[in-house]
Amino acid sequence: MSLYYTRVNKSHRGHLALLRKAPERLNADQLQRLQSLFDQYPALAPLHEHMHALRQLLNVKNRTKRQCRPLTSKLLAAIDELKASGFSPLLTLSQTLASWNEEIACMWRFTKNNGITEGFHAR
Repeated sequence: MSLYYTRVNKSHRGHLALLRKAPERLNADQLQRLQSLFDQYPALAPLHEHMHALRQLLNVKNRTKRQCRPLTSKLLAAIDELKASGFSPLLTLSQTLASWNEEIACMWRFTKNNGITEGFHAR
């Protein structure tokens, strides 16, 4: 394995970590490095923004039926945006979200889950 390949991989791992981390959890140095990445690759900025908006939407919990209605509209709009992108990984994500939309709505509404059952099955 060449030294160049190792450096590139290390650099990309750092960039991926920055992209994955919630923007509100980034320190000043990380924000600066992320902005530098966006300056170098401008197409990443809107993808990053949409990714974290979707993350926030999926992290909503304990809502009433009435509070879930606008969330459903946002989820369906996000799915439509992903479908319209024409980018293969985003199309796959849109299909996954569409197939799980009822479960996502239940997650917003109810606090109980089957984590214990899944834990027993994982053994």
